[in-house]
Amino acid sequence: MTLPYEHPSAFIRFLQRKRYQYEVTLPLYMLTPTEKFAFNAFMFGFLSMLVFAASLYLPQHIATITSRAWFYLVGDGEQDYLVS
Repeated sequence: MTLPYEHPSAFIRFLQRKRYQYEVTLPLYMLTPTEKFAFNAFMFGFLSMLVFAASLYLPQHIATITSRAWFYLVGDGEQDYLVS
């Protein structure tokens, strides 16, 4: 008889491996559970604010960069400098 938790799926193993890599890459394995919770809460808050700010401001920034690049490549279309 095999129990469902004996052989986790490939996706579950992948998630477990990524969690292990996260804890070993950052020194989380040396922290107490309270410190680990505080650090993870800070990281979650910081990354969510970063994603929110990027989704809010990045489209306008890309539009500005595109319009400036278009101006530098093509110009503004006026040919006043050719008139003598």
